Formats: sequence, C-alpha cells, structure tokens
Amino acid sequence: MKKLFYLCIAILGTLLCLHTERINAQHVNQGAMMIGGGLYFTSIENENSSNTTSFSLLPGFAFFVANNFALGLELEYSRTKGTHSTLTSYGLGPIARGYMAGGLFGQVQYIWSEYKFEGSFGESKNSESAFRIGLGYTAFLNNSIALEPILFYSFEDEGNVFGFRIGVQAFLGR
Repeated sequence: MKKLFYLCIAILGTLLCLHTERINAQHVNQGAMMIGGGLYFTSIENENSSNTTSFSLLPGFAFFVANNFALGLELEYSRTKGTHSTLTSYGLGPIARGYMAGGLFGQVQYIWSEYKFEGSFGESKNSESAFRIGLGYTAFLNNSIALEPILFYSFEDEGNVFGFRIGVQAFLGR
C-alpha cells in the first residue's frame, strides 16, 4: 500500500512538472542551465514522538530539456549536532522541475543518502533514500539571478518530513 501511495505521488508530481504551457513572464528556454543551491530547515517528528531540527546545504545543477522543464542533479550535505550526538549526511539524486504560471514551479526529487551517527554509545553508518515533492516560487532579481522559497514534503525510510527551504539560482542562457 505504501509503495502504491508513493507511485501515485510520483505520477502527480511528474504531471505537475510537465504542465508548463501557461508560463508567462518567468519563461525559461530550452537549452538554459540552472546552477545554484539552497539551504533548508526541517522540523522532524519521528515515530517515537521525538523532535529534531536540521540544517542542510544543497548545491545543484539542472539543464532545461524543454521550455520551462529542467532535469538535473542535486547534492546534499546535512549536519545535526545535539548535546551528546552528531549526525552527518551526504546525499545525491536526480531532480525534475516544471514551471507554471506566475513563477510557480513543481519539483520532484529522489535522493540517496549515506549518514554517520556519532553518540555517547558509539557510532553507526547507514544509508537511506527519500522521494520529495515540492512547490516553490521563482522571484527573479534580474534576468539571471533568482530567489526561490520552496515548501516540500519528503517520504523517507525512517518517516516523513515537511520542510521549507530557500534557494538562490543562476539561470544561464535564459
């Protein structure tokens, strides 16, 4: 049942990204490149009802394979440090983004991460994957540079995450 839910979300996200015909002033041409990154903050509630906060850095690159539709790759570095523990994570994954009317965009992403936990009782290493969907807005400061706030929901092996991130992107060949 869980896999069917993820498949439905993936299909809806892809359709959202492909629905790019109604774009207006935020048009990005086929062949353009997007280089940039973001920061995000998450508030996570795990199954055991504990709360955690995390900060992450996300450099990325995407190529517009069609007008207003980009495919790319995003890296992720995340570090959470508590009183008695540290969690460090490195990730990599493909991303698809489609622009809609008024600067809105839909985004889907799969990411595979490897993490290391160091605490009072020793250390452990593991890997996990996540599927993320998001809705954001591109606010162009000029013809090439944009600020991008994004709300996202992440389906992860260890639980689901709702978050917000802010990105800065450079659009080359727009």
